[in-house]
Amino acid sequence: MVGLISYFPFAWYIHRYMDDAGYPPGFVRKLVVFVLASILASLASYCVSWI
Repeated sequence: MVGLISYFPFAWYIHRYMDDAGYPPGFVRKLVVFVLASILASLASYCVSWI
C-alpha cells in the first residue's frame, strides 16, 4: 500500500525536476520517470515493511 501511495509523489517530483533541468519531453523521459518512481516507491515499501 505504501508503494502505491508513494509512487505518485515520486513521479510528480521527478517529472518536475526533469522539466526544470530542461530534459526534452518524449517517450524516453516518461520511461525514466516511470522506472525511477517505481524503484523509489518499492524502496519506500521495503523500508516500511522492514520497520
